Amino acid sequence: MKRGNEVSVGEYMKRYRKQIEEAFGDEAVVLRWKEIVGPVLFPHVRLETIDVENMEVRIDHPAYRNAFMMRQKLITDRIHELFPRYEIKNVMIHLS
Repeated sequence: MKRGNEVSVGEYMKRYRKQIEEAFGDEAVVLRWKEIVGPVLFPHVRLETIDVENMEVRIDHPAYRNAFMMRQKLITDRIHELFPRYEIKNVMIHLS
């Protein structure tokens, strides 16, 4: 039950998403990873590291590696769209 000025965590995050993402820095990409790679790849592709030009991912099956590679440009473009400071030029894929 809300009282007075109380807001849910979800409402707070929606309201202040940009500020939260800036405060989290690189971790903000992790927070939106499912949105970035999509619901099919999300359970199989884990973001390991990311910086302005480089990204490492770990993928659990060769079939999902192929799917990721086919969508790689779309994924890196989406990251840049959401987080303009990132211009991913190098993607390292680890298969586990």
